[in-house]
This record gives sequence, C-alpha cells and structure tokens, in this order.
Amino acid sequence: MDRRLDPTADFLLNRKDTGGHCEFFASAMVMLCRAVGVNARMATGYRGGEFNSIGGFYVVRQKYAHAWVEVFVPRRGWMVYDPSPTAAESSPASSVAR
Repeated sequence: MDRRLDPTADFLLNRKDTGGHCEFFASAMVMLCRAVGVNARMATGYRGGEFNSIGGFYVVRQKYAHAWVEVFVPRRGWMVYDPSPTAAESSPASSVAR
C-alpha cells in the first residue's frame, strides 16, 4: 500500500494479489473507462436482500451494500456492469439496487 497515491491508483498498481472490495473495482473501472474516452459513472446501492414471504417484502441489510459501474453506450443508454470478482456468483445489481 502506497499512501502517497490516490486509493484507486494504489489499488490498480499495488493490490493485484490482495484484491479489494467492490468500491475499489468499480472506481478502477470508471477511471479506466474515462481514460479512454468512455463515459462511465460509479453507482452504489444494495445488491440482494432477504425476501419475507409472509409480508411480501425484502429485508435489505447493510451487508448487501454494493458498488457497480454504469457505462453510457450510444443508442442504448446507460448499461450496468459489475467488475467485482464475486459479481458472477450472486444476483444482478438491478434486483434491489434501483
């Protein structure tokens, strides 16, 4: 860890083996997209939750907090991408996040 660097730059340069949480992956993807002229923004919210079948509602706890990326694709609008390594293992960000 190099405290002289921006946290996202430090993540990209120095944390290849240790990884990080979703905010590191999302901010890195946004920075890399913008570096090559692609409009991107980081979004935060909640991914998942526990459905209460008796009451018909979701219980969303802090442990479900998540960050992902939205990239503007011409003629399609803002598209959701999740660069976190565990993204493929869990439900889509759009299920409760929006």
